[in-house]
Amino acid sequence: QQFGELKSYSYLAELQTPMVRNLIWKVKFERKGSSGKMIGQEILFRLVTGSSDGKTVVLGFGFF
Repeated sequence: QQFGELKSYSYLAELQTPMVRNLIWKVKFERKGSSGKMIGQEILFRLVTGSSDGKTVVLGFGFF
């Protein structure tokens, strides 16, 4: 709701970090502004995963 409607996303990169995986996507949203004009916005999304007992677990995620 805050960003509008999800229009597209694309995987960008995995950051080199010890012990965890940091996966980065570019996400595009579109919403109608107060004047009625459509506004496009791109935001980065990060997913952080790790390993516990041999299984992949999500440690954190969010837009930045």
